[in-house]
Formats: sequence, structure tokens, C-alpha cells
Amino acid sequence: MFVKIDELGKIYEDELVDKINKYSILNYSVEVKPLVRVPMSLSMVYRTVYKLTVFKWVEE
Repeated sequence: MFVKIDELGKIYEDELVDKINKYSILNYSVEVKPLVRVPMSLSMVYRTVYKLTVFKWVEE
């Protein structure tokens, strides 16, 4: 069964791949959900903020 071991909020697009790779190397499963799109600057360029949930498989 999968057990939740960590939950990271406010992960930006430019950090997302690094975080996923970090946990994948450790053989953890990762669930990614978009939270909100926020403006980066006054020019109204938006980027998405994600929530990352990390699970580990454990034998019963």
C-alpha cells in the first residue's frame, strides 16, 4: 500500500522537474496537482503553482 510521506506546497514550474526527479530516484511515487496561477510581474505574466505529494510503497 502507498503511504504519504511528504507534502510540498508552492512548487513553481521551474522547480517542479527537479523535485519530481529527486523523489523518483529514491523510488517514491509523486502526485502533482496545480494549485493556482499567480502573476510573476506587473506585465501580468502568469505561472502555475503546484502541490506535490510524495508516497512510498510499503509492504503490509
